[in-house]
Amino acid sequence: TNRIYVGGSFTNYNSTNLVPKVGLGLGAVDPVNGNPVPFNFLGTNGFSPVSINALAVSSSALYAGGLFTVVGNQPRKNLAALDPSTGNPISGFNAILAGGFSFGVTALVLAGTNLYAGGDFTTVSNLAIPRLTALSPVNGAPDASWLSTANGNSPNGQAVTVLTTSTDTLYVGGSFTSIAGLTLNHFAAFSLADKSLVPLDASLASSDTLTGIGATTTAIYVGGTFTA
Repeated sequence: TNRIYVGGSFTNYNSTNLVPKVGLGLGAVDPVNGNPVPFNFLGTNGFSPVSINALAVSSSALYAGGLFTVVGNQPRKNLAALDPSTGNPISGFNAILAGGFSFGVTALVLAGTNLYAGGDFTTVSNLAIPRLTALSPVNGAPDASWLSTANGNSPNGQAVTVLTTSTDTLYVGGSFTSIAGLTLNHFAAFSLADKSLVPLDASLASSDTLTGIGATTTAIYVGGTFTA
């Protein structure tokens, strides 16, 4: 669509070119001059500011995650699928998240047939799926294979904050110290094929933090406050 999407907690941008806004937090700009292009994201978050923490783009949708409750007069708790050209919500997508009062959705990534979302939410479609979930990018329904994986895939801790993928693996970072009953401080990996936990451990300390992950077919790069 020849535009750059910009998310955050801002309430205006490029004030010489006014754009539609309620709580804003998300806009689209021309990649050459930075001026706003037509984009009508109208989100609200009660009496609190709207915050957009994560974006993922497909050929047919822009997925926005953050802290908000309504988009374009439609209830959308912290995650919405938007028309990438107009910014209007796609009515058929609703993950029905609950919880997430501090961070909401903080990470999104598209891989294979799923949209993966991380944050501090506690339920998805009224099911207990805290902090990390695999969703249908079409309607937002949770992936049944993610739910049926042995011992579950839910991390403990406050929030999943980082997601990225390689060809066959989903990498997860956050404040957790265990997943599926196994001690894994702040970093874990899952097979994209069957959603199982990959036996991979960065051996970080529980007091460390991990704020970034980059993956290629031959290496995984991680950044944070660790010293070993």
